[in-house]
Amino acid sequence: MRRADLRTFTVGDEAVIEFGPGLLRFLSLREDGGPALGEGGAFEWTIPVGAAGTAAYAVVEPAGFDGVNTWTGVSNVVRWGRACAPDETLVATCRLAELGRFARLPYRTFSRTRGDVVVAGEFVFVSVAGDADGLYTIDPRRTPDAPVSARAPRTSAPGARARRPAPPGEEDRIASPAPPAWEGLDVWSDTAPALVQAPEAPAPDLFSLRRPRVLRRYEDDQGKATWEWLFPRDLLRLLGNPVGGAAEPLGRRHHPFGRILEGMAVHAARVIDDGGVPGELAIEWWSPTQGAEDFRIRSTVVEHGDVRAITVHDIYEGERAVGTVRVTTRRRR
Repeated sequence: MRRADLRTFTVGDEAVIEFGPGLLRFLSLREDGGPALGEGGAFEWTIPVGAAGTAAYAVVEPAGFDGVNTWTGVSNVVRWGRACAPDETLVATCRLAELGRFARLPYRTFSRTRGDVVVAGEFVFVSVAGDADGLYTIDPRRTPDAPVSARAPRTSAPGARARRPAPPGEEDRIASPAPPAWEGLDVWSDTAPALVQAPEAPAPDLFSLRRPRVLRRYEDDQGKATWEWLFPRDLLRLLGNPVGGAAEPLGRRHHPFGRILEGMAVHAARVIDDGGVPGELAIEWWSPTQGAEDFRIRSTVVEHGDVRAITVHDIYEGERAVGTVRVTTRRRR
């Protein structure tokens, strides 16, 4: 970290972080020729962005700020140079370029091995608390001992569209999970008490990962194609849990609650464009990702030509809109 004042954060402060190859190696593992652990997350594209996210958080959270400033992204613009390789160590750098009711944080992620820029972009962060509806509210604070400011309504980040995706309709509801295997069996003794306590919620095995799947595809009257997907929350649950007795979640420095939206959108865009190479991405987060329900994505094809394709992905967690992602892919040559 390079700071103008070690007690707080100031425009011009910078952070540089190193991100090793372990996470991508792990998520690339396969069992008996099946899908990779990280299928559906496009991690070779999103891990460099996750490394930049760690650098961005480092800039706005100096020592002593734990529990005082809770920053989160409201938008991110991404420009890829290439995907990262499983054996690469990445170096991400981020600078606090503007600070007001939001923090503007441009970043770049390099390859330590090759020395080239893998990805570049810009986050917009706000210091937030969730309101009763789960929406973002801006709560700016500057120093650890500063009083909490009055909560203010959310304002759009620069360049953000004032559009929130419409909630899913009744026909788009995701089916409830299957009942437990023992339901309906004679498992109780003849003298069991009459009152029934609700059981624990089913907890799938951490490594039992369901694949994303297309629910349906259709075209409107103008010929615009739409794809609807179901992305299980299994992958996010894996990244959000400690593994092998570790104290921290597997994906802590990848920031999976933000990267999962970007990864799902890139996965969907590449399938729609038949393996096209991601070039640019822009995301707006509408409300916090919680990981409590499976994700549903509505992908709209905006442009599909010989050189590039543009797709827009409205992402819901259950029935709650959590983000909109615009992805530009290039055709392979």
